[in-house]
Amino acid sequence: LHSRLDYETGEPIYDDQYKNLQMDCIGLYVIQLVQMIHSGLQIVYTKDEVAFVQNLVFYLERAYRIPDYGMWERGTKQNRNITELHASSICMAKAALESVAGFNIYGREGGHSSILFMDADAHSRNRIIMTNLLPRESASKGTDASLIPALCWPAYGTRSTSTRLPALERCTERLKGVYGFRRFTRDGYATVLDTNSDYQPGELMKFVGIESEWPMFFAYMIIE
Repeated sequence: LHSRLDYETGEPIYDDQYKNLQMDCIGLYVIQLVQMIHSGLQIVYTKDEVAFVQNLVFYLERAYRIPDYGMWERGTKQNRNITELHASSICMAKAALESVAGFNIYGREGGHSSILFMDADAHSRNRIIMTNLLPRESASKGTDASLIPALCWPAYGTRSTSTRLPALERCTERLKGVYGFRRFTRDGYATVLDTNSDYQPGELMKFVGIESEWPMFFAYMIIE
C-alpha cells in the first residue's frame, strides 16, 4: 500500500526517491483512527469504509513476514533499495491490531456489522517475530530511533518490560547525543559528507561520529 497520498485527489504520489512500502505508517494510521473514534468523533459512515479499514487490518496481520523500507524509507542501512524486516514496523502493526480487536468502527452508535475482527494467531506471530528481532531493529541495524515511537508513545507496542527496556536502553546508549537522537549508527543523511544516498560497502564508516541528531526524539522520551 502507498503511504503517501495527494491531499486533494487522494491519488498515490510516485517518487523514485520515496519508498512507499512502510508497514509502520499503516499501523500508525489505524492506531490514530481508533483513538479519534474512541474520543467521540464519527469518522466512518459507510459499510464500504468499514470494509476498507477491515482490509487494512488484514494487511497488518501479515506484517511479520513483509520486509519493508522502515520509517526512514531506506530499507537496509546502505540504502540500496533492499527491504528487510523491521522490528519497529512489526511493533507498530502489532499495536494497531491490538487497538482494533473487537472495536466498533462506527463508535457508540454502531452495531454488530461494524465491529472489526483481528486474527489472534496473526497477532501472536507478529509478537513472536518482534520479540525475536528486538533489541535489534533489523538485520542491518543494531538499533534505531524508530523503535522509540514504536515502543513508547504513540504505539506502546509491547507491555513486556523484558523485551521493551533492553531495546530502549540500547537505543539510548548508542544513539542519544547532545542535540537529539541519531536515527541509527553511521547514518549519512543530512551530513556534510552525504553526497550520494546509495552507499557502497564500507562507505558508511566515514559517517561515524558525525551523524545528524534529531531533537524530536527528546520529546518522545519526555512523554515516556
